[in-house]
Amino acid sequence: MYKNIKYQGIKKTEYLVCLLLLFMSGNPIFRLDFAHYFNVLFAGISIIYLSTHQSQVIRHKKDLNNLFFFLGITICIFIAQYFVFKWNTFPGIVNYLCMILWGSITLIIIGPNFKYAYLKNITFISIFSLFFWILHLIDSNPFPMFDYGAGETILFYTRRYTETVRNCGAFWEPGAFGCYILFVPLFFINELNILWKQYKKECIILLIALLSTQSTTAYLSMGSFIILYVILKIKSRIKYIFIPLLVAISIYAFNNLTFLSEKISTQTERALAAEGEFDSSRLGTLLFDLHYINKHPIIGNGLNERTRYEDHLYLIQMWADRDIHMAGNGFSDTLARMGLIYCFFFVFFFKKNNMQLTVKEHILFLLLFIMLLQGEPLMNYPLALSLPFIKLIRYIPKDNNIKKLNKYNN
Repeated sequence: MYKNIKYQGIKKTEYLVCLLLLFMSGNPIFRLDFAHYFNVLFAGISIIYLSTHQSQVIRHKKDLNNLFFFLGITICIFIAQYFVFKWNTFPGIVNYLCMILWGSITLIIIGPNFKYAYLKNITFISIFSLFFWILHLIDSNPFPMFDYGAGETILFYTRRYTETVRNCGAFWEPGAFGCYILFVPLFFINELNILWKQYKKECIILLIALLSTQSTTAYLSMGSFIILYVILKIKSRIKYIFIPLLVAISIYAFNNLTFLSEKISTQTERALAAEGEFDSSRLGTLLFDLHYINKHPIIGNGLNERTRYEDHLYLIQMWADRDIHMAGNGFSDTLARMGLIYCFFFVFFFKKNNMQLTVKEHILFLLLFIMLLQGEPLMNYPLALSLPFIKLIRYIPKDNNIKKLNKYNN
């Protein structure tokens, strides 16, 4: 028997703030040129909230101290970059710090309830997006007044991609939507069996929405995650039957889903043909970024293109003229921009805030997150940037000491 703690203390405002954090992490309305003003505004509101709710400060004092320590480390990295490059982008730094600040405060204040609010919100988005996706299957352009170009959405508006109707939900492209759907198994990494038992309908809706994205990153990440979960978490010997079966199914799906096999083959050929020069594919971006990762591995190359691509400044003008597409590998981009120190403390504080997770669960979380970053620049948005401060509490048996539950909640 397990004690149901999933809805203790969740308020409507917490659902709304969680939804706002999702929209600020990739909805096209909030990706316009003035989006950074929203981050500054919400960071200011978060500080005002804390200053007027001392009880929250006292309750979350340890977590807030960790947050400000992490911000201090990030600021030190930006200062070090300034001394190395003799320049840094002040507006970019302010925006970056504000995203970490308000996103992390949101996760800290909502606490263990955040993942339940997230599950409901992403399910809500999936239901709406599937409705519009089905309309697109019936009519290639049911909303011509919202024709903003490939990948653009108005909250839940989904448009056609070339010859294929792909579901991008409330985000800038289908791959991003797939990644945010897969944040659900990330957040329930320590209780996936309970997730299925308690939320079968939500899981089925999310699975259908994930399939409707036809995202290479999402499909590969989901398949790899299932195989890794069986290897690391399933104790029964039956897993030795499941593993070869899952691998066989994965190979069959890869060979028969043309958007998977052809896309990966094409991008691999392009990346290798580039020979270290810029290529906008996932692998091509990774190989290109190795130059900048090796150049400044400790502190990174900064947020602004002026230092981030110091040895390839011609790319900046090409991006401005839309002669090439921006890179999409969020993993190598984060290493190249912020360096190893930042990445170390990112992982350190996640582990510190989730000590109840097992080593295998930590590994699964980080592996899936890194796989998702391979396909999308999620670290440009407040949700991913604030993940070190999420609390992934597990269900506590009824006969356990209630103090143990309170320890995780506080």
